Amino acid sequence: MDILLVILASAVPAMLLYYWLHSLFREKEGYRENCRRSMLNGVVSSGAITLSCLVLSIIFSFLGINDLPPLAVDAFKCFIQFALMEELWKFLYFRKTLKKATGEVSYLDVIIFMTLVGAGFGILEDIIYAFTTSVGQGIVRGVTMGHAVYGFVMGYFISKAMSTGKNACNVLAFLIPYLWHAVYDFTLSENLPREQFIFDLIPVTLAFLEFVMVFVMIIFFRNARNKPGYNEQISI
Repeated sequence: MDILLVILASAVPAMLLYYWLHSLFREKEGYRENCRRSMLNGVVSSGAITLSCLVLSIIFSFLGINDLPPLAVDAFKCFIQFALMEELWKFLYFRKTLKKATGEVSYLDVIIFMTLVGAGFGILEDIIYAFTTSVGQGIVRGVTMGHAVYGFVMGYFISKAMSTGKNACNVLAFLIPYLWHAVYDFTLSENLPREQFIFDLIPVTLAFLEFVMVFVMIIFFRNARNKPGYNEQISI
């Protein structure tokens, strides 16, 4: 029963986000199909992510990384094996979505598609975590929608890079969600000295920011759909 509650708590917020974004532009040709493809590609990306993590695990073992002090091992896993692979593959599956998009695509669509790729992966990851976490942790993961938030941030800066031509935006598109993700995971490490208050404060703060960003996303999408600049068409 607890597992079912955790799954519901984890999946429902992201599914509500999907159905809301899916209905934003009902009249636009191909938009709904592109949203479905984005969400599905987010789920499918988990296969490539899992395989990449397994390969890195073997490489780490071969290089002796696992023989380093536990905190160093955690750093390698959080910053390279997990956060880097997850953000990289989500971006690659977003690019796949964009290349196969039907109909006209706007700058706002770019942000929506990347957000849904993140949400798709996040739902599957949360369901897997449901078997190892409590109801409370499942609710926190569900309402903060970390991967959807990372996708939103990435999509926002990718859209800015497309509209302004500034390479700095492309760098920020990957760097911000990657570091946010990696630092959050690392500060949850059991090998950190928990007597240091800062190591409890950082993950709580980052999780709270994710929760705030959910509302920022909603407000942004509501406002941006009526702004001509975000609805200009792009060439893929």
